[in-house]
Amino acid sequence: MRIQARPGSLVEKAWYANSSLPGQPWPMPKAIADGITPSPLDDLVFHGGRVVPQMGFQNIYLGSHTDWSSSDIALIDAAITRAMQDRRLNNVMSQYFPGARVSCDAKPSIVLTDKKPVQLDEPDVQAKIVALFNAKTLGDQDIGATLFNLLLRPELS
Repeated sequence: MRIQARPGSLVEKAWYANSSLPGQPWPMPKAIADGITPSPLDDLVFHGGRVVPQMGFQNIYLGSHTDWSSSDIALIDAAITRAMQDRRLNNVMSQYFPGARVSCDAKPSIVLTDKKPVQLDEPDVQAKIVALFNAKTLGDQDIGATLFNLLLRPELS
């Protein structure tokens, strides 16, 4: 959680004193780039939970085939795959998974047959994924290790 507090205030001191993992001080990095001051409060901190260094992703095109050209789908799929499998990005991510190989594999894209939604909010996105899962549209994959990219075509002016 992020808060805003006046530097040096009692709120800042009380918040940051209690914001690390229980019973542990803020970890200091072992190495940092020249000219950059360590800022542990901005570091990602592991708070427990499932670690997923080998994951998959699936692009889900909202609307129907009439809303998307096959060339647009191919270009979007290729661009997202390049980003998700970028060696430099994965090298950065690997620091959060010591001793594990980081990977993100593309799953086959899906173009839905629904009416194109005008907008989506977080509950809509959650409901869509649950509905796709219940309808067995997402296929036979590990839901806990798959990222779903819901793509909504922008309105053309």
